[in-house]
Amino acid sequence: VRTQVEGTAVRLASYNWAASSDHTFLLPKQYKLLVGGGYDSPGVQGLFCTKATGALNLGLKKQIRAERASFSLRVADVFSTSRFRSTLRYNNVNQTWNNQWESRRVTLVFTCKIGSGKTQARRPAASADEEGRVGR
Repeated sequence: VRTQVEGTAVRLASYNWAASSDHTFLLPKQYKLLVGGGYDSPGVQGLFCTKATGALNLGLKKQIRAERASFSLRVADVFSTSRFRSTLRYNNVNQTWNNQWESRRVTLVFTCKIGSGKTQARRPAASADEEGRVGR
């Protein structure tokens, strides 16, 4: 960033990057371990210098009823590290932000497949029969 603020030149530069990853590990007895998360490196956003942030997410999934249903327990942001922190400094301005919210969430999900799982043959539409008569 190169700009003038109240007559003073402000120059801020930074390389920043972000990464996220999700993995599923197969465990015995039809359990699955879900591990994921993300990270944002420090960077510059306008006149703000942001600090790093990240989150680790964990989950456990159990298949039941011949894989037609499952329970899933997930915890988002296990260590409650997802937050916005930044600083703003120029001239005689010196501000620091530390915004933290309730990012840790626990979710319990039950999923069930309904129906026989077999697809039925499609019946030809009445319009197909009419199309055949028009072409004669």
